[in-house]
Parts: sequence; structure tokens; C-alpha cells
Amino acid sequence: MATAIQGQIRVGTLDELIAKGCSVVTGGGHTIAVFAHDDDVYALDNRCPHMGFPLDRGTVKDGLLTCHWHHARFDLS
Repeated sequence: MATAIQGQIRVGTLDELIAKGCSVVTGGGHTIAVFAHDDDVYALDNRCPHMGFPLDRGTVKDGLLTCHWHHARFDLS
């Protein structure tokens, strides 16, 4: 079940996010990974649903985020 977070959380400028590729923020008791990919921005829970590994340590290629721990893949769109 998804939980809505009220309000806004500053991640940084779009240029900063593009340069880093990913940023991690905390809000509403959740750790959120924010990715810049192909002129879009995606935000998701920073824990892999399989074993809880931090997804910000993964890689994004062709719109797919790959968890480096178990190589699970997630479509960012």
C-alpha cells in the first residue's frame, strides 16, 4: 500500500540532480531515492522490496533501475 507524503521536500536543482544522477531525501518517515533519467525525474522508496537494499546504489540504464544486491529490475516509468 502506498503512503502519500504531504508537502514538498527540496532535493536540489534539476542541474544538480542530473549531475549526481540520484539524490536521497527523507520525508514522512520514508527514505526516498530521486533519479534523473532522460529529461525526467523519478522518486521512489529507497528500499528494494526484496531485501531492503538501498536502491540509490543501483544503476539506471534504458529506464530500468537495477538493484546491485540481487539484480532485481524496476521500470522507472
